[in-house]
Amino acid sequence: MPEIAATEQLLSYALCTPSDVQIAMQGRPATGSSPQQIARLINLFTELVQGPQYLNRLLEIIERTSYFDIADPCGPYTTLRHYRARVPLPAMPIAVDGDGNPLIEVWSSSARVYDDDTKLDLFEGYDIDIERGVLRCLGGCQFAAGPRALKVTWTGGLVTPASDAPKRDAIAPEDLRHACAMQVAAWFTVRKDLAVDSIAIPGGGAISLSDPTKMLAAVRAVLNRYRVFTGPC
Repeated sequence: MPEIAATEQLLSYALCTPSDVQIAMQGRPATGSSPQQIARLINLFTELVQGPQYLNRLLEIIERTSYFDIADPCGPYTTLRHYRARVPLPAMPIAVDGDGNPLIEVWSSSARVYDDDTKLDLFEGYDIDIERGVLRCLGGCQFAAGPRALKVTWTGGLVTPASDAPKRDAIAPEDLRHACAMQVAAWFTVRKDLAVDSIAIPGGGAISLSDPTKMLAAVRAVLNRYRVFTGPC
Protein backbone atom coordinates (compact mmCIF):
# COMPACT_ATOMS: atom_id res chain seq x y z
CA MET A 1 0.00 0.00 0.00
CA PRO A 2 1.48 3.40 -0.89
CA GLU A 3 2.08 5.75 2.02
CA ILE A 4 -0.73 8.22 2.69
CA ALA A 5 0.73 11.67 3.18
CA ALA A 6 -0.66 14.26 5.57
CA THR A 7 -2.37 17.23 3.98
CA GLU A 8 -2.60 20.90 4.88
CA GLN A 9 -6.30 20.35 5.59
CA LEU A 10 -5.56 18.30 8.71
CA LEU A 11 -6.45 20.09 11.95
CA SER A 12 -3.42 21.16 13.97
CA TYR A 13 -4.80 19.18 16.94
CA ALA A 14 -6.11 16.18 14.97
CA LEU A 15 -6.07 12.99 17.03
CA CYS A 16 -4.17 10.97 14.42
CA THR A 17 -2.58 11.27 10.98
CA PRO A 18 -3.33 9.68 7.59
CA SER A 19 -0.27 7.48 8.12
CA ASP A 20 -1.84 6.13 11.33
CA VAL A 21 -4.99 5.28 9.35
CA GLN A 22 -2.87 3.55 6.71
CA ILE A 23 -1.46 1.26 9.40
CA ALA A 24 -4.95 0.55 10.77
CA MET A 25 -6.16 -0.43 7.29
CA GLN A 26 -3.55 -3.16 6.78
CA GLY A 27 -5.30 -6.21 5.37
CA ARG A 28 -8.44 -4.27 4.37
CA PRO A 29 -9.42 -3.11 0.90
CA ALA A 30 -8.14 0.43 0.42
CA THR A 31 -8.56 0.99 -3.27
CA GLY A 32 -9.13 4.59 -4.23
CA SER A 33 -7.47 5.88 -1.07
CA SER A 34 -7.59 9.66 -0.98
CA PRO A 35 -5.35 11.53 1.47
CA GLN A 36 -7.83 14.41 1.39
CA GLN A 37 -10.78 12.15 2.21
CA ILE A 38 -8.90 10.52 5.07
CA ALA A 39 -7.76 13.86 6.49
CA ARG A 40 -11.37 15.06 6.43
CA LEU A 41 -12.52 11.96 8.30
CA ILE A 42 -9.79 12.48 10.91
CA ASN A 43 -10.95 16.08 11.35
CA LEU A 44 -14.55 14.92 11.61
CA PHE A 45 -13.75 12.37 14.31
CA THR A 46 -11.68 14.90 16.26
CA GLU A 47 -14.45 17.51 16.20
CA LEU A 48 -17.21 15.01 16.96
CA VAL A 49 -15.64 13.72 20.16
CA GLN A 50 -14.35 16.93 21.75
CA GLY A 51 -16.41 19.34 23.80
CA PRO A 52 -20.01 18.61 24.85
CA GLN A 53 -20.51 16.22 21.91
CA TYR A 54 -18.86 13.41 23.90
CA LEU A 55 -15.69 14.01 25.92
CA ASN A 56 -16.88 17.19 27.69
CA ARG A 57 -13.40 18.62 27.27
CA LEU A 58 -11.46 20.61 24.68
CA LEU A 59 -8.45 18.88 23.16
CA GLU A 60 -5.87 21.41 22.00
CA ILE A 61 -3.17 22.51 24.46
CA ILE A 62 -3.30 26.29 24.15
CA GLU A 63 -3.72 29.29 26.43
CA ARG A 64 -7.41 30.12 26.93
CA THR A 65 -9.37 32.84 28.69
CA SER A 66 -12.90 32.08 29.86
CA TYR A 67 -15.49 34.00 31.86
CA PHE A 68 -17.86 32.11 34.15
CA ASP A 69 -21.27 33.06 35.50
CA ILE A 70 -21.29 32.24 39.21
CA ALA A 71 -24.47 31.32 41.07
CA ASP A 72 -25.29 32.66 44.52
CA PRO A 73 -27.59 30.15 46.29
CA CYS A 74 -28.62 32.84 48.80
CA GLY A 75 -28.95 35.76 46.41
CA PRO A 76 -30.37 36.92 43.06
CA TYR A 77 -28.14 34.74 40.86
CA THR A 78 -29.58 31.33 41.70
CA THR A 79 -30.11 30.36 38.03
CA LEU A 80 -26.51 30.79 36.89
CA ARG A 81 -24.45 27.84 35.84
CA HIS A 82 -21.53 27.40 38.26
CA TYR A 83 -21.53 27.01 42.03
CA ARG A 84 -19.62 29.65 44.02
CA ALA A 85 -16.96 27.35 45.47
CA ARG A 86 -16.17 24.97 42.59
CA VAL A 87 -15.80 25.62 38.84
CA PRO A 88 -14.71 23.03 36.22
CA LEU A 89 -12.57 24.27 33.33
CA PRO A 90 -13.27 22.95 29.81
CA ALA A 91 -9.68 22.00 28.89
CA MET A 92 -7.55 19.77 31.09
CA PRO A 93 -5.11 18.62 32.37
CA ILE A 94 -3.70 21.99 33.30
CA ALA A 95 -0.21 22.59 31.92
CA VAL A 96 2.61 23.34 34.36
CA ASP A 97 5.86 25.27 34.09
CA GLY A 98 9.34 23.88 34.64
CA ASP A 99 8.91 24.09 38.40
CA GLY A 100 5.61 22.21 38.36
CA ASN A 101 3.44 25.28 38.92
CA PRO A 102 0.10 25.29 37.06
CA LEU A 103 -0.21 27.85 34.28
CA ILE A 104 -3.33 29.61 35.50
CA GLU A 105 -4.51 33.04 36.68
CA VAL A 106 -7.88 33.80 38.29
CA TRP A 107 -9.85 36.99 38.90
CA SER A 108 -13.08 37.15 40.95
CA SER A 109 -15.33 40.22 40.76
CA SER A 110 -19.09 40.73 40.83
CA ALA A 111 -18.45 44.12 39.18
CA ARG A 112 -16.50 42.40 36.37
CA VAL A 113 -13.33 44.34 37.12
CA TYR A 114 -10.28 42.18 36.49
CA ASP A 115 -7.20 43.88 37.96
CA ASP A 116 -4.59 43.34 40.67
CA ASP A 117 -7.17 43.97 43.38
CA THR A 118 -9.49 41.21 42.18
CA LYS A 119 -6.80 38.71 41.21
CA LEU A 120 -6.69 35.66 43.48
CA ASP A 121 -3.50 34.03 44.74
CA LEU A 122 -2.98 30.36 43.95
CA PHE A 123 -3.01 28.15 47.09
CA GLU A 124 -4.32 31.09 49.14
CA GLY A 125 -7.60 32.11 47.52
CA TYR A 126 -8.03 28.98 45.41
CA ASP A 127 -6.40 25.77 44.25
CA ILE A 128 -6.67 23.75 41.04
CA ASP A 129 -7.00 20.02 40.44
CA ILE A 130 -4.45 19.76 37.62
CA GLU A 131 -5.74 16.49 36.15
CA ARG A 132 -9.48 17.22 36.38
CA GLY A 133 -9.24 20.97 35.80
CA VAL A 134 -11.48 21.96 38.72
CA LEU A 135 -11.05 25.32 40.48
CA ARG A 136 -11.85 25.26 44.20
CA CYS A 137 -12.04 28.02 46.79
CA LEU A 138 -9.90 27.57 49.90
CA GLY A 139 -10.61 28.21 53.55
CA GLY A 140 -14.38 28.30 53.14
CA CYS A 141 -14.27 31.28 50.77
CA GLN A 142 -16.54 31.66 47.77
CA PHE A 143 -16.06 33.16 44.34
CA ALA A 144 -17.86 36.44 43.75
CA ALA A 145 -21.35 35.87 42.35
CA GLY A 146 -22.88 37.25 39.18
CA PRO A 147 -22.64 37.12 35.38
CA ARG A 148 -19.01 36.82 34.19
CA ALA A 149 -17.87 37.25 37.77
CA LEU A 150 -14.98 34.83 37.35
CA LYS A 151 -12.21 35.29 34.77
CA VAL A 152 -9.72 32.46 34.25
CA THR A 153 -6.68 32.40 31.97
CA TRP A 154 -4.98 29.01 31.76
CA THR A 155 -3.14 26.59 29.51
CA GLY A 156 -4.53 23.09 29.27
CA GLY A 157 -5.63 20.24 27.01
CA LEU A 158 -4.63 16.79 25.78
CA VAL A 159 -3.18 17.39 22.31
CA THR A 160 -0.08 19.42 21.52
CA PRO A 161 -0.70 21.48 18.34
CA ALA A 162 1.24 20.29 15.31
CA SER A 163 3.27 23.50 15.13
CA ASP A 164 4.57 22.83 18.67
CA ALA A 165 5.14 19.09 18.35
CA PRO A 166 8.61 17.76 17.52
CA LYS A 167 6.93 14.92 15.56
CA ARG A 168 3.55 15.30 13.89
CA ASP A 169 2.51 11.76 14.85
CA ALA A 170 3.29 12.19 18.56
CA ILE A 171 0.96 14.99 19.63
CA ALA A 172 -1.93 12.99 21.14
CA PRO A 173 -2.01 10.25 23.80
CA GLU A 174 -1.14 6.96 22.13
CA ASP A 175 -4.43 5.21 22.86
CA LEU A 176 -6.49 8.15 21.57
CA ARG A 177 -4.40 8.29 18.41
CA HIS A 178 -4.92 4.58 17.81
CA ALA A 179 -8.67 4.83 18.50
CA CYS A 180 -9.01 7.67 16.00
CA ALA A 181 -7.12 5.69 13.36
CA MET A 182 -9.30 2.60 13.94
CA GLN A 183 -12.55 4.55 13.60
CA VAL A 184 -11.44 6.48 10.52
CA ALA A 185 -10.26 3.25 8.88
CA ALA A 186 -13.67 1.69 9.57
CA TRP A 187 -15.50 4.70 8.12
CA PHE A 188 -13.25 4.79 5.08
CA THR A 189 -13.65 1.08 4.36
CA VAL A 190 -17.45 1.33 4.16
CA ARG A 191 -17.66 4.89 2.85
CA LYS A 192 -19.49 3.89 -0.36
CA ASP A 193 -22.28 2.21 1.61
CA LEU A 194 -23.09 5.21 3.80
CA ALA A 195 -26.14 7.36 3.19
CA VAL A 196 -25.60 11.04 2.44
CA ASP A 197 -25.84 13.85 4.95
CA SER A 198 -23.82 17.04 4.49
CA ILE A 199 -21.36 17.82 7.28
CA ALA A 200 -19.11 20.89 7.16
CA ILE A 201 -15.43 20.49 8.03
CA PRO A 202 -13.51 23.19 9.91
CA GLY A 203 -11.10 24.89 7.54
CA GLY A 204 -13.24 24.28 4.49
CA GLY A 205 -14.69 21.31 2.67
CA ALA A 206 -17.35 18.76 3.58
CA ILE A 207 -17.92 15.05 3.80
CA SER A 208 -21.07 12.94 3.81
CA LEU A 209 -21.95 10.27 6.37
CA SER A 210 -25.29 8.89 7.50
CA ASP A 211 -24.43 8.29 11.15
CA PRO A 212 -20.91 9.55 11.90
CA THR A 213 -21.37 9.26 15.66
CA LYS A 214 -21.74 5.46 15.54
CA MET A 215 -18.39 4.26 16.86
CA LEU A 216 -16.65 0.94 17.24
CA ALA A 217 -17.00 -0.54 20.72
CA ALA A 218 -13.22 -0.56 21.22
CA VAL A 219 -13.02 3.10 20.19
CA ARG A 220 -15.78 4.11 22.58
CA ALA A 221 -14.01 2.24 25.40
CA VAL A 222 -10.87 4.31 24.84
CA LEU A 223 -12.84 7.57 24.66
CA ASN A 224 -14.52 6.76 27.96
CA ARG A 225 -11.12 6.81 29.68
CA TYR A 226 -10.91 10.53 28.88
CA ARG A 227 -14.58 11.43 29.17
CA VAL A 228 -15.46 13.95 31.88
CA PHE A 229 -18.55 12.81 33.81
CA THR A 230 -18.54 15.47 36.53
CA GLY A 231 -20.15 18.17 34.39
CA PRO A 232 -20.41 19.51 30.86
CA CYS A 233 -17.64 21.41 29.09
